Amino acid sequence: MSTNGTLARNGVGFLNDEESGSLSPTEKLKQKLQSSSGNHSLFEVKKKRTYSQRELESIKLIGQHLRDLGLVSTVETLTEEAECPMDHPLAAKFRQLVISGKWDEAHQTLDQMELLMKSPEDKKVMHQLLAEERYLELLEGNHHVEALWCLRREVAFYFDSSKDERFRKLSSLMMYKDPVELQREADWSGASGGSRHRLMDKLLAYLPASIMLPPHRLQTIIDQALLYQTEKCLYHCQGDDLNTYSLLHNHMCSKDQIPSETLHVLSDHKDEVWYVKFSNDGKRLASGSKGGEIIIWDVEELPKKLHVIKVPVHGVACLSWSPNDALLLACGQEDEKYVYLFDTETGALKCRINKSSEDSLTSCAWQRNGNRFFCAGLKGHFYDCSTDGTVLETWEGVRVQAVAAHPKTNEAIAVDTHHRVRSYNFSEPKFTPLFQEDHPVMSMCLSKLGNYLLLNLSDQSIHLWNIEDCSFVQRFQGLTQGFYTVHSCFGGHNESFIASGSEDNMVYIWNLKETSPIAKLEGHSRIVNCVSWNPVKHDLLASSSDDGTVRIWATKEVCLTHKAKPAAARAVSMATSSQHSLLLEDKSLGGGSQSDEKTHSDGDHVVTSDEEEEDDDDSYNESEQEEESESGDDSDSHHSAV
Repeated sequence: MSTNGTLARNGVGFLNDEESGSLSPTEKLKQKLQSSSGNHSLFEVKKKRTYSQRELESIKLIGQHLRDLGLVSTVETLTEEAECPMDHPLAAKFRQLVISGKWDEAHQTLDQMELLMKSPEDKKVMHQLLAEERYLELLEGNHHVEALWCLRREVAFYFDSSKDERFRKLSSLMMYKDPVELQREADWSGASGGSRHRLMDKLLAYLPASIMLPPHRLQTIIDQALLYQTEKCLYHCQGDDLNTYSLLHNHMCSKDQIPSETLHVLSDHKDEVWYVKFSNDGKRLASGSKGGEIIIWDVEELPKKLHVIKVPVHGVACLSWSPNDALLLACGQEDEKYVYLFDTETGALKCRINKSSEDSLTSCAWQRNGNRFFCAGLKGHFYDCSTDGTVLETWEGVRVQAVAAHPKTNEAIAVDTHHRVRSYNFSEPKFTPLFQEDHPVMSMCLSKLGNYLLLNLSDQSIHLWNIEDCSFVQRFQGLTQGFYTVHSCFGGHNESFIASGSEDNMVYIWNLKETSPIAKLEGHSRIVNCVSWNPVKHDLLASSSDDGTVRIWATKEVCLTHKAKPAAARAVSMATSSQHSLLLEDKSLGGGSQSDEKTHSDGDHVVTSDEEEEDDDDSYNESEQEEESESGDDSDSHHSAV
């Protein structure tokens, strides 16, 4: 070792540990490169490379992301080696002053940046944001005298009037002595809670990206790319948390992630099943048949009957769960004069609603508060009703094919026999025309947010409309319909799919962005009348058919999990279900009983009714239903759980 602390190897000098500690990361890297190449410095060759504008921007983005992760020394090495500073020198200085809370110097530096900014008005807004942050921090530190001076001399200067709502809000904060209350009222996180970093993010919106990058720019670009991939994914069904998506490959969901395999077959109905609907919490399912029978199922695990209700109608044409799932509305076909309201916990009839003996009520929909609902029909009867059976408002002369309640405005959205879709405000009253179809509308479905409307048409298609701007969005084709009423529905994550029954015995599924179906579900042997997508468990879909069954479809994963359960466990569960159903029926009938036969077939859970069940167990047989229909008796004794 020489006296100056260097070692000689291959003619190249190296600093000892003490001296090397004062070197920058770039100089250290240079020494390592020199050691591997002798006097011919690879670093010098690499340094001469010129970068394109895109490459320089990429370096800045990567550097900013590394800085956000706290890798400061890595950022210094990157920017120094590439000779690409992250920010304009004045902008970098301004950032440091804001983060350290040196407000006077930050104001001065901001003035020096005027020529770099988009407009003088932007500079004024930035000064105002700095003054507000200083004021709030003085209040937080209980420096109320200084805070008052800052409010009057500094903050007020940037407002056009002391009557400005924002200025009045800031002035009112003087009364809060507790920092926690101050932060809550000001919607402010506090100096120790990262408020300065959030302030810097706001300030960046007023600075050109060329002098200082917008906050978290690389993460924003990545999120945009992931969103684009999800929009192009036909079977997308994952959540909205983009942090769960991998960046190592393009995002693509599998077809197996939509419900396309039969999980259960429910065959307790003795006739064609016309309507099916999941409850809003996704735990129960209601199905209605041509024979006027409604079955409420528990579908959390293995399906089990909770209530079997006989309704004196010639076919259940519509079912609607209340927002809290406590009540269920039921309508019949044309010429049925009542809407029936049931308690879903007990299966008991609460009331039946009509206004005159000439009513024809075939469609119903709950309003968002759950205390009122709309009902309407093809003979010009259109009512706004309460849950005690009172008709509160009427709208005469509109022959309604289907009705829905808008979840935001509480107005009725109805399609009439002239193919017109209108919005009806019963309280004013007035209606607003939305659009008109060229062909008869068979059924209608409103999205959960109330922004899209599905119409099943007699011309073998389904139309999707945006009712906020009354624009046509998409035409779905592939199904068969025209003679019978077939119902469709929205479903999946963010309601990005639609499903529909069809007269060719199939269930069809479309992506909202595609006109052709992405899946065709085979299983039913006759017309599929209605479908319902579980609003909570997006991997479940129900369909009802003229073959007398309700099918519950699930994803491949759910079906495999179900089949993997031990047969003994399934048998115990099914036996418990049968006993619970019998107990409910005994209570309803005062001792009557019913035996249910449950079997498994091809891995699907098949529920079948006892074919020898006596019709005398019903509170109403067919002749009694016809007699009441003729007499118009208002007695509620027609209801029974069978």
